[in-house]
Amino acid sequence: FQEFNTIYLIAPRVKNIKIENLTYEYHVIKNLSFITEGIFLSNTYSIARVERAILDLFFLFDTDFSDFNINQFDKELFLKLSKLYNKKVQKKAGQFIKFFTL
Repeated sequence: FQEFNTIYLIAPRVKNIKIENLTYEYHVIKNLSFITEGIFLSNTYSIARVERAILDLFFLFDTDFSDFNINQFDKELFLKLSKLYNKKVQKKAGQFIKFFTL
């Protein structure tokens, strides 16, 4: 188990908020912030499905796949959503599928 001290969020503007030992780090992904596919929506908040969250990570960071938990992963949704991102993310999505032989 690895403890995390940072929660990453997608928002209309970049912002960092620290509350006690936890940092909320807001990032912007232009042209995707208002696309709701791959997002669970409620009246007060939105949460990305695992497929969308992984693609957002690929967009924001240079990350490897070793720490990913792909339980309940929808390959078709992942590949469909990857087409909304740039070529770099699409390439990384293809590598991800091959890595896990999905």
